[in-house]
Amino acid sequence: NYANVGRECLQVAERQVTALFALVGIRIAWSEYSGNRLSVSSGEPAPDFSVRILNASEILRARRICHTDALGQSIMGLGTQGTVPGRIANVFDDRVEHVSLLWGLFSRDVLGYAIAHELGHLLLGPRHSQLGIMKADWTLQDLAFSSRGQLRFSARQAVELQRAARSLHKNPSLSVTAER
Repeated sequence: NYANVGRECLQVAERQVTALFALVGIRIAWSEYSGNRLSVSSGEPAPDFSVRILNASEILRARRICHTDALGQSIMGLGTQGTVPGRIANVFDDRVEHVSLLWGLFSRDVLGYAIAHELGHLLLGPRHSQLGIMKADWTLQDLAFSSRGQLRFSARQAVELQRAARSLHKNPSLSVTAER
Protein backbone atom coordinates (compact mmCIF):
# COMPACT_ATOMS: atom_id res chain seq x y z
CA ASN A 1 0.00 0.00 0.00
CA TYR A 2 2.60 2.52 -1.14
CA ALA A 3 -0.19 4.96 -2.08
CA ASN A 4 -1.46 4.97 1.51
CA VAL A 5 -5.02 3.99 0.61
CA GLY A 6 -7.23 4.13 3.68
CA ARG A 7 -7.47 0.88 5.66
CA GLU A 8 -11.27 0.63 5.30
CA CYS A 9 -11.15 1.24 1.53
CA LEU A 10 -8.45 -1.42 1.15
CA GLN A 11 -10.39 -3.93 3.25
CA VAL A 12 -13.56 -3.39 1.20
CA ALA A 13 -11.57 -3.84 -2.04
CA GLU A 14 -9.96 -7.04 -0.69
CA ARG A 15 -13.37 -8.46 0.30
CA GLN A 16 -14.61 -7.68 -3.20
CA VAL A 17 -11.63 -9.44 -4.82
CA THR A 18 -12.08 -12.41 -2.49
CA ALA A 19 -15.78 -12.62 -3.41
CA LEU A 20 -15.09 -12.40 -7.17
CA PHE A 21 -12.60 -15.25 -7.01
CA ALA A 22 -14.89 -17.27 -4.71
CA LEU A 23 -17.53 -17.15 -7.48
CA VAL A 24 -15.12 -19.16 -9.65
CA GLY A 25 -14.16 -21.52 -6.84
CA ILE A 26 -10.85 -19.97 -5.75
CA ARG A 27 -10.09 -18.89 -2.20
CA ILE A 28 -7.89 -15.82 -1.80
CA ALA A 29 -5.89 -15.58 1.43
CA TRP A 30 -4.38 -12.15 2.09
CA SER A 31 -1.16 -11.63 4.02
CA GLU A 32 0.27 -8.37 5.31
CA TYR A 33 3.51 -6.80 4.13
CA SER A 34 5.10 -4.18 6.33
CA GLY A 35 8.59 -2.91 5.58
CA ASN A 36 10.86 -5.88 5.00
CA ARG A 37 8.71 -8.42 6.86
CA LEU A 38 5.86 -10.47 5.54
CA SER A 39 3.34 -11.59 8.12
CA VAL A 40 1.55 -14.76 7.04
CA SER A 41 -1.40 -16.19 8.92
CA SER A 42 -0.62 -19.41 10.76
CA GLY A 43 -0.85 -22.40 8.47
CA GLU A 44 -1.03 -20.35 5.25
CA PRO A 45 1.53 -20.83 2.46
CA ALA A 46 3.93 -18.04 1.51
CA PRO A 47 2.49 -15.61 -1.06
CA ASP A 48 2.26 -16.65 -4.67
CA PHE A 49 1.64 -13.07 -5.82
CA SER A 50 2.20 -9.55 -4.57
CA VAL A 51 -0.26 -6.72 -5.11
CA ARG A 52 1.21 -3.25 -4.81
CA ILE A 53 -0.98 -0.14 -4.60
CA LEU A 54 1.03 2.68 -6.17
CA ASN A 55 0.56 6.15 -7.65
CA ALA A 56 1.01 5.95 -11.42
CA SER A 57 2.31 9.52 -11.63
CA GLU A 58 5.40 8.52 -9.62
CA ILE A 59 5.97 5.34 -11.64
CA LEU A 60 5.41 7.15 -14.94
CA ARG A 61 8.15 9.65 -14.09
CA ALA A 62 10.50 6.67 -13.72
CA ARG A 63 9.28 5.44 -17.17
CA ARG A 64 8.34 2.01 -15.86
CA ILE A 65 4.88 1.86 -17.43
CA CYS A 66 3.93 2.34 -21.03
CA HIS A 67 0.10 2.42 -21.09
CA THR A 68 -0.56 5.90 -19.73
CA ASP A 69 -4.18 5.38 -18.63
CA ALA A 70 -4.11 1.82 -17.32
CA LEU A 71 -5.50 1.21 -13.83
CA GLY A 72 -2.77 -1.34 -13.23
CA GLN A 73 -0.17 -3.66 -14.66
CA SER A 74 0.89 -7.23 -14.12
CA ILE A 75 4.59 -7.97 -14.12
CA MET A 76 5.49 -11.31 -15.64
CA GLY A 77 8.19 -12.59 -17.95
CA LEU A 78 7.96 -12.18 -21.72
CA GLY A 79 6.17 -15.08 -23.34
CA THR A 80 4.65 -16.16 -20.03
CA GLN A 81 1.98 -18.79 -20.46
CA GLY A 82 0.25 -20.25 -17.43
CA THR A 83 0.90 -19.52 -13.80
CA VAL A 84 4.26 -18.85 -12.20
CA PRO A 85 4.34 -17.98 -8.47
CA GLY A 86 6.10 -14.82 -7.36
CA ARG A 87 4.70 -12.42 -9.91
CA ILE A 88 3.62 -8.88 -9.07
CA ALA A 89 0.49 -6.87 -9.81
CA ASN A 90 0.56 -3.10 -9.56
CA VAL A 91 -2.66 -1.11 -9.17
CA PHE A 92 -2.50 2.67 -9.58
CA ASP A 93 -4.55 4.42 -6.92
CA ASP A 94 -4.42 7.87 -8.52
CA ARG A 95 -5.94 6.43 -11.71
CA VAL A 96 -8.52 4.46 -9.71
CA GLU A 97 -9.48 7.74 -7.97
CA HIS A 98 -9.71 9.56 -11.32
CA VAL A 99 -11.99 6.93 -12.89
CA SER A 100 -14.10 6.82 -9.73
CA LEU A 101 -14.62 10.59 -9.75
CA LEU A 102 -15.20 10.68 -13.51
CA TRP A 103 -17.97 8.06 -13.41
CA GLY A 104 -19.36 8.77 -9.92
CA LEU A 105 -18.33 5.44 -8.40
CA PHE A 106 -16.83 4.48 -5.05
CA SER A 107 -13.06 4.23 -5.40
CA ARG A 108 -13.03 1.13 -3.17
CA ASP A 109 -15.17 -0.69 -5.75
CA VAL A 110 -13.03 0.34 -8.73
CA LEU A 111 -9.92 -0.58 -6.71
CA GLY A 112 -11.32 -4.06 -6.02
CA TYR A 113 -12.10 -4.70 -9.68
CA ALA A 114 -8.68 -3.38 -10.76
CA ILE A 115 -6.94 -5.70 -8.27
CA ALA A 116 -9.07 -8.67 -9.43
CA HIS A 117 -8.25 -7.85 -13.08
CA GLU A 118 -4.50 -7.76 -12.42
CA LEU A 119 -4.57 -10.94 -10.30
CA GLY A 120 -6.53 -12.47 -13.17
CA HIS A 121 -3.61 -11.68 -15.47
CA LEU A 122 -1.17 -13.32 -13.06
CA LEU A 123 -3.22 -16.51 -13.23
CA LEU A 124 -4.42 -16.38 -16.84
CA GLY A 125 -1.57 -14.62 -18.60
CA PRO A 126 -1.57 -11.36 -20.57
CA ARG A 127 -4.70 -11.93 -22.70
CA HIS A 128 -7.76 -9.72 -22.43
CA SER A 129 -11.35 -10.67 -23.19
CA GLN A 130 -14.13 -8.92 -25.09
CA LEU A 131 -16.42 -8.85 -22.03
CA GLY A 132 -16.25 -8.99 -18.26
CA ILE A 133 -13.60 -8.25 -15.71
CA MET A 134 -10.72 -9.21 -18.03
CA LYS A 135 -11.75 -6.69 -20.70
CA ALA A 136 -8.85 -4.37 -21.62
CA ASP A 137 -10.72 -1.07 -21.39
CA TRP A 138 -13.82 -0.82 -19.25
CA THR A 139 -16.69 1.31 -20.52
CA LEU A 140 -19.36 3.14 -18.57
CA GLN A 141 -21.60 0.08 -19.10
CA ASP A 142 -18.92 -2.20 -17.61
CA LEU A 143 -18.57 0.10 -14.61
CA ALA A 144 -22.37 0.12 -14.24
CA PHE A 145 -22.23 -3.69 -14.15
CA SER A 146 -19.51 -3.42 -11.50
CA SER A 147 -21.68 -1.19 -9.32
CA ARG A 148 -24.33 -3.94 -9.39
CA GLY A 149 -21.78 -6.70 -8.74
CA GLN A 150 -22.15 -8.06 -12.28
CA LEU A 151 -18.64 -7.54 -13.66
CA ARG A 152 -17.22 -11.05 -13.40
CA PHE A 153 -14.94 -13.67 -14.88
CA SER A 154 -16.45 -15.67 -17.77
CA ALA A 155 -17.26 -19.38 -17.43
CA ARG A 156 -14.24 -20.19 -19.60
CA GLN A 157 -11.99 -17.99 -17.48
CA ALA A 158 -13.35 -19.72 -14.35
CA VAL A 159 -12.14 -23.07 -15.68
CA GLU A 160 -8.75 -21.60 -16.64
CA LEU A 161 -8.42 -19.87 -13.25
CA GLN A 162 -9.15 -23.12 -11.42
CA ARG A 163 -6.60 -24.97 -13.53
CA ALA A 164 -3.99 -22.26 -12.86
CA ALA A 165 -4.69 -22.24 -9.11
CA ARG A 166 -4.37 -26.04 -8.96
CA SER A 167 -1.02 -25.85 -10.73
CA LEU A 168 0.29 -23.47 -8.06
CA HIS A 169 0.02 -25.92 -5.23
CA LYS A 170 -0.65 -29.23 -6.98
CA ASN A 171 -3.62 -29.54 -4.68
CA PRO A 172 -7.36 -29.44 -5.32
CA SER A 173 -8.13 -26.89 -2.57
CA LEU A 174 -7.71 -24.01 -5.06
CA SER A 175 -6.11 -21.53 -2.69
CA VAL A 176 -4.14 -18.49 -3.81
CA THR A 177 -2.23 -16.32 -1.35
CA ALA A 178 -1.75 -12.68 -2.23
CA GLU A 179 0.57 -10.30 -0.41
CA ARG A 180 -0.74 -6.78 -0.03
